[in-house]
Amino acid sequence: MMPLPHPMQQQLETPLVHPTPSRPTTNYLDFPIPTSSIGHEEDVGASGPSDAELGIAVQSMLNNADLNSVTKREVRHQLEEHFGVNLSARKGTINAAIDRALLNQS
Repeated sequence: MMPLPHPMQQQLETPLVHPTPSRPTTNYLDFPIPTSSIGHEEDVGASGPSDAELGIAVQSMLNNADLNSVTKREVRHQLEEHFGVNLSARKGTINAAIDRALLNQS
C-alpha cells in the first residue's frame, strides 16, 4: 500500500495563482523625497550646532536657570541667540536635550 501524500505537499505542488489587481500598480519612486524640512535648509546647515553642542549648551543654561519659571520655549530662544541660527527645525532635539538635562539634575 502506498502512503498518502501529506496535505502540505499537495499545496506546494499546485502552482500559485496571483489575482489580477483591481487597478494598475503605482510607482512612487520618481516622486522627489525631501531630505530636510521645507524652508529650513538655509537656516540650519553645516554651520548649525551638533546635537552634542546643543546638549552641552542646554545643560549649562539650566544649571543657571530658575527651573520653576523657565520654559522650553525660552531655552530654545536663548539657544538661537547663543548660536546665531534659527533652530526651529531642531525643536524635537532641543526638547529631548532639555528633558535629559532635567533628569540628570534630579
